[in-house]
Parts: sequence; C-alpha cells; structure tokens
Amino acid sequence: MGCCHNGNLHAHHLAHVNFFDQASLILVYLLGVVVIAARYGKRPAILSSILSVLLFDFFFVPPRYSLEVTNPQDLITLLLCSWSHY
Repeated sequence: MGCCHNGNLHAHHLAHVNFFDQASLILVYLLGVVVIAARYGKRPAILSSILSVLLFDFFFVPPRYSLEVTNPQDLITLLLCSWSHY
C-alpha cells in the first residue's frame, strides 16, 4: 500500500509540472502493481490494481477530482490497467 501512495505522490507532482502526459503517468501506477504482485502475491496485487485505477482516475482523468470518466479512450485505459495484476 505504501508503494501505491508513494507512486501517487510522485505521479501527482510530475503531472502538475507538466513533465509527463497521462499515458506515461499510468506506468508509475503499473510499476507499483507489478512490484506488489512480485513481492506479496495475487491478492495484494488485486487490491493495489483497484486502488491504482481509482487514484489515477480521481487525480488525472478529466474531469479531475471525481471518479467520472467522460472520454471512452480513458475508460479503456482504466479497464486495461485494472487487469494489470494478472
């Protein structure tokens, strides 16, 4: 869980300085899921994947600071990332 939180803080900072776009930022979250999956197993990876998708949606997908997705492309990205724990 600490990995998700740490990744979220770094990704949030990088997005606000306009250093990375959304496609690059989701990789920070996916890296956290992969590390948790390799280290702790499938159940923590599933939880990490769900939390990562929710955090990414809340902070980076327009409209920001809500869980609403208006762009179908963003919805596909979130669905694919939610399956990253496999």
